[in-house]
Amino acid sequence: MFSAIFKMALTSLKNRKMRTFLAMLGVVIGVTSVTALIAIGQGAAGDITSRINSMGTNLIVFSAMQDADKIRQDDIDALKSSGPFLDIIPIIQGQVNAESGSRSVRTSLEGVTPEHAEVRQLNVTSGRFIRSIDVEQRLRVCVVGTELATELFGNTDVVGRQVQIEGLPFLIVGILEGKGQSLMGSQDNRVLIPMTYAQTITGSKTSSTWYASASSEAEVNNAVSMIESMLKKRVGEDNYNVYSQSEMLKMAGDVTGIMTAMLGGIAAISLLVGGIGIMNIMLVSVVERTREIGIRKAIGARRAHILLQFLAESVLITVIGGLVGMALGALLSALMGSILGVSSSFSVGTAGLALGFSMAIGLIFGLYPAAKASRMMPVEALRYE
Repeated sequence: MFSAIFKMALTSLKNRKMRTFLAMLGVVIGVTSVTALIAIGQGAAGDITSRINSMGTNLIVFSAMQDADKIRQDDIDALKSSGPFLDIIPIIQGQVNAESGSRSVRTSLEGVTPEHAEVRQLNVTSGRFIRSIDVEQRLRVCVVGTELATELFGNTDVVGRQVQIEGLPFLIVGILEGKGQSLMGSQDNRVLIPMTYAQTITGSKTSSTWYASASSEAEVNNAVSMIESMLKKRVGEDNYNVYSQSEMLKMAGDVTGIMTAMLGGIAAISLLVGGIGIMNIMLVSVVERTREIGIRKAIGARRAHILLQFLAESVLITVIGGLVGMALGALLSALMGSILGVSSSFSVGTAGLALGFSMAIGLIFGLYPAAKASRMMPVEALRYE
C-alpha cells in the first residue's frame, strides 16, 4: 500500500512541475543555508583551535595592569627555579608605523629575547631569529611576519633589506613562518626587534607582559597558581591577568559554539518559511483536486489513503529539496571558506540533521492540507466545479 501511495504522490508532483519546484525552493534554500553556515562555523572553530594549539598547550601568558615595575627579575628567577617552568620570558609590545619607500603599514611591535622563539614556538622560513648579541648591543635588526613583508615589499624575499620603524632604519634578518589569524587578529602582521631597542622605541623600561612555558600540560594549573601567588604579592589582587592555553581554548570553543548555533538558528528560520510555503501550495492543490479526491473516495479510497497520499507528497518535496540543499550546501560552504580564508568543515551528520528537520517540517506543515483533503465528503467533492 505504501509503495503505491508514494508512486501516486510522485506522479502527482511530476504532473505539477512548476508548483512542485516553487514549493521545493524554500526547502532547498533552508537546507543549503543551514548546512553551509554550520560548516563554516565548525571550520572556523577548528582553525582557531589548531592555531591556539600551535602556540603550545603548556603556554601561559601573564601581565600586570599597573605597577609592573614592582615585578623584579628576582621574582621571575624564583619562579623558574622552584616551579614547573621550562622558561619565563618578558615581552614589550606596542603599535608602530613600518615603512618602505612610499608604503606604510600600522603593525604590532614586539620586543623579544632569543628565548622567545622556543617559548612561543616560532620558526623562521628564511634568515634567522633575534640573537643574544642583538639584544646586548641594541642592534637595529628585526624579524617580520609574512603579511607585513608582503604589504611593504610585495613579496616575502626581503631578508637583507631595510624597513623604517618609527622613522628608524632596521635590517630585516628573518621572516616568520605564517601563523594566520588568532583571537587577537593577524599573527603575521608584526615585527620583532631586540628587547633592549624596543624599550627605546616604546619608552617603556620594564615589561608588563610575560610568557611562561610549563614543563608539561599536566603542570599548567600548578604553574598558574604559582604565578598568581607572586602577582598578588607584588601588584595586588585585581591588578593582573593570567591566561593559559587551555583557558583560551575553552573560551574560543564557547564563543565559536555560540556563533555556530546562532548561524544555524538563523538559517533554520528559512526552513520554517519553506514549510509555510509548502502548506500554502498543498492547500491550493487540495482545492484544485477536489473532484479527483471525490472520485477516489467514490471508488473505495479510505480517509487514511487520502491523508497518506497528501502527506507523502509533502514529504517527497522536502526530501528531494533537502537532498539538493545538502549538495548545494557542501559547494557553498567550500566556496565561502575559500573566499573568507577559513576551513569548511562539511559534516554529513549536520547535513543529515538539516534533512531530518526539513522532513519534519514537511510532515507538520503538510498535515493540515492532508487532513482537509481526507475529510471531504465524496458527494460534495464530485459536485465541485
